[in-house]
Parts: sequence; structure tokens; C-alpha cells
Amino acid sequence: MMIPETYKDKPLVASWTYCAKDGTPFGVVGRYQNGTDKKDIVPFFKGNGSNWQVGIDLNPRPLFGLEKLVTHPKNKLVFIVEGEKSAAALQNMGCTALTSLGGSKAANNTDWTPLNDYQKVFLLPDNDEAGEQYIKDVYQALCQLSEQPDIKILRFNELQKGSDIVDWLQGGFDNWDGY
Repeated sequence: MMIPETYKDKPLVASWTYCAKDGTPFGVVGRYQNGTDKKDIVPFFKGNGSNWQVGIDLNPRPLFGLEKLVTHPKNKLVFIVEGEKSAAALQNMGCTALTSLGGSKAANNTDWTPLNDYQKVFLLPDNDEAGEQYIKDVYQALCQLSEQPDIKILRFNELQKGSDIVDWLQGGFDNWDGY
């Protein structure tokens, strides 16, 4: 699916595809950002019919990385992070990582039931208040599953306020832009 190269006069710097369990794409989230303004994270999903539109009408919302769970053994570790950029970075390293759509305040709008019966989940919050609240919301949602996992929270306290797992990973890789 093609999404716009610019949004509100900001260039597209990265995009992440949301797929159904069978791997069929049904949405894309684009990150639009220039050097001076706040980023815009914009979802493009299929609406009623086959047309793509800005926004999403699904409630609850799907997980980013859902298709990764299909082949992931239920006794192996799953990471949950805040944001597609962080999840994609871990996925590119061979980890099974998921996130919810919509940022730090969207965990309660998400369908977490695909994690039912998984045994181990590690939550990696961003190093800020919003990240802590997000992880608390995810934790509470996972505790509501009929077969809840063993949940651990991993914090990277040495990171600057507002940093995340991508910032931590960038400390170990020279010349990696985080995407």
C-alpha cells in the first residue's frame, strides 16, 4: 500500500505495516517528521470497502506484529514496547515484539487476546511518565487474559528521560539511525 510521501508538510521518514495473522496487510502507520516540528504518527487503514483512509474504525484495535505470533512458540518470550519504531527494531533483531496502535494512551483500546496462553512477556516502557502509564495499562490488560503470561517489566533507568529501547540499542550500534 502506498501512503503519502508528506503529511502536513512533513516528509515520511518511516512506515510500518499492520498485518492479519495470515500476513495479509490491512493498514500502515507512517511517521512524518522534519527536523524542527513534533512528529506525526498517522494510521492508514481500510475503511468500509477497499479504500484506504486516514484513521482506523476497529475497536478493539489490532496489535502491530500480530502475524509474528503465528509461528512463535507459546513458551518463548514476547516483548511489548510503546510504538511501532521500537517493535520493528526488536523484530529486525529476531525478537517477537508487539505494540498497540495509537501511542502511550491507546493500550486500553487494543485487543490483547492474541497473547492468551503465552507464557512469558517482557514489558519495556519508555523512560517517561507516559511510558510508565502505558506499561501499567498493558500489564492490567494482560492480567485480564484467561491464561495470563508471566509478566516482567524491564526498565532502562540509565536512559535519558523520554528515551526508549531504540535509544538504548543505538548506544551499541555505530551509524544506526534507529530505523
